[in-house]
Amino acid sequence: MAKWPIEGKVKTRLGRTIGMRQAADAHQRLLLKTMSNVGEHAVARTWWVAPADRVGQAKELAGKLGWNVSAQAEGDLGARMCAAVRMNWLEHPEQPTIVIGSDCPSLNDSLVENAAASCEVHDVVFVPTEDGGYALVAIKPQREDLLDVMFGNMTWSHEKVLETSIERLRSVGADVGVLSTLWDVDDVLGWQRYLKMHEES
Repeated sequence: MAKWPIEGKVKTRLGRTIGMRQAADAHQRLLLKTMSNVGEHAVARTWWVAPADRVGQAKELAGKLGWNVSAQAEGDLGARMCAAVRMNWLEHPEQPTIVIGSDCPSLNDSLVENAAASCEVHDVVFVPTEDGGYALVAIKPQREDLLDVMFGNMTWSHEKVLETSIERLRSVGADVGVLSTLWDVDDVLGWQRYLKMHEES
């Protein structure tokens, strides 16, 4: 799930340092990096994009990399994630659904496949980020009952998003798996880290 790179609407925290136009460009670079890195062996890959009027442009960009595109639902992040997961299960009811963003350039196919495999023993699997959020959440098929627990009435963008999510899930008896922690790009330090990694690769 990721927004279309509109100046002043994406990576605004980074934009306050490097400029909103440059931040939008950074967002697009990270998005393309993510789409190139993950999902080669997935049953289906969909970029859920916002706003909805950018679906056409998104299809032009993502189609070259083998991704489908759909518009995000209305509502807060939790509501939009719920809707995307439910839509995916309508088409692939026997497969775990994996939701990622575009902020973690080190996210790769190996981690995605590990998360999917871990759903055989866990109801929900997270890949944490260093800032207390998560880069990936994988949800076992047939566990639609956990979506509102995990995503409903959630306060986002703070350092205890993952901790709160796990507490909520475990409070209803869900089995939660946690994989290795990644770093993400939210601010100028993260962006500089990405640029250094890219130069060395």
